[in-house]
Amino acid sequence: MLSAVASALSRQLRMDEESLEFFLCDNIVETLAPATHSLTQKDRFAARVPQHQPPSLALPAAEGAEEELDSRGEGGVWFLKRVQSVGFGRGVTVHPTLAAAVGAAEPEAAYVVTPAVPRPWLWDGRKCHFRVYLLAYSPPSADGAHALRAAAGQPPKHQPEPEPEPEPEPEPEPEPEMRWFVATHSLWIAAAASPWSATSTDRAVQMSTTRTVALSDTEHREQLWPVLEDFARRFVADARLVVAPAELTTRQRQCPAYELLGVDVMLTADLSQAFALECNSGPRLRDSEAAMQLAMMRIVLGGCSAEDKAEEEGEKGGGRKGDEWIELSST
Repeated sequence: MLSAVASALSRQLRMDEESLEFFLCDNIVETLAPATHSLTQKDRFAARVPQHQPPSLALPAAEGAEEELDSRGEGGVWFLKRVQSVGFGRGVTVHPTLAAAVGAAEPEAAYVVTPAVPRPWLWDGRKCHFRVYLLAYSPPSADGAHALRAAAGQPPKHQPEPEPEPEPEPEPEPEPEMRWFVATHSLWIAAAASPWSATSTDRAVQMSTTRTVALSDTEHREQLWPVLEDFARRFVADARLVVAPAELTTRQRQCPAYELLGVDVMLTADLSQAFALECNSGPRLRDSEAAMQLAMMRIVLGGCSAEDKAEEEGEKGGGRKGDEWIELSST
């Protein structure tokens, strides 16, 4: 957690920062794994939401799959990605053909191979992608919400219902609600180091791994945000079908549980299509994103806060005024 966010939450909950750390560790579940592995593991991601990606293939591939993928590749540039991520694109290599990409795979490692988006939207003449933050949130059970408020020193909103008498054949527990949000202002452009070329296999041309500028600091936000928001809505509509609430652990069901996901999105030059390159769990945040993270924690903590000082604390936390989350869907 960013230090500014920890300071703001400790003031809000009237705890010192050390007590806050123990409070969060004891009462909040910070990842929805393994339920979210269908999004955050590259091979499963390629298989589970293919409609939102460039055509991808997990290696080793089924018979005939390489030929099918090769027929769909347009740009003559292919990426070989290790499933076990090593960060900052270090597990990705660039190749002129699908055969070259497949041939570069080490026999004992798992990979995903995918073609380049042939006509990407460019930032300052360079290939780029956009970091879109999604929040997957599983609210606590009634007992868990009561315990959370009690742990924060807050009066209960209502006493938990008494335990029902045991029945011979109890009804199965309903699946918990899963809610999804997108951050509206914390959007980053990550650009390649060198000007784009459709056929170059130079990493400096094809790899957009370096955060370059906040979208809100450019003249393109009004044009691009509606495209990215529409993509997020469509992506979540399908992602929520593969992030199964039934896979949540007992603790994830009982406590407030959440996962911050960073989706790397590439747009075509005419803005007619958007592609998810990958979905990362626990993406790194910058100090300028404190307001976004603080607003996220308020969603997760729900009604346990002593006072609602979102705007005041957001400004103290060092974030941009106006950073917030909007809900996309619930299940």
